[in-house]
Amino acid sequence: MISDDIDALAQMAIEGGGITRLAAFIAEPLMAQGKLVALFTPPFAADEPLEVDPLEFYLCVRHRRELTPKVLAFQQFLTETLPAHWQA
Repeated sequence: MISDDIDALAQMAIEGGGITRLAAFIAEPLMAQGKLVALFTPPFAADEPLEVDPLEFYLCVRHRRELTPKVLAFQQFLTETLPAHWQA
């Protein structure tokens, strides 16, 4: 199954729908409740950074006229703060 809704992915995994990749803020509470288990645990110390492939992020608007100053400022913020290897 494919979904762009993280809550739907979590629910599918809880109900036996398979393996999914979830953000920590979604997965950790569910693991603490025993609803999910981690399959791939890091083979290193907890204080070492984890290198993972980036998730894809898209900034979408219906029409160019919706590229308001606020939206453009958000786009600039993302461009300046996301690591270079995450940017396509």
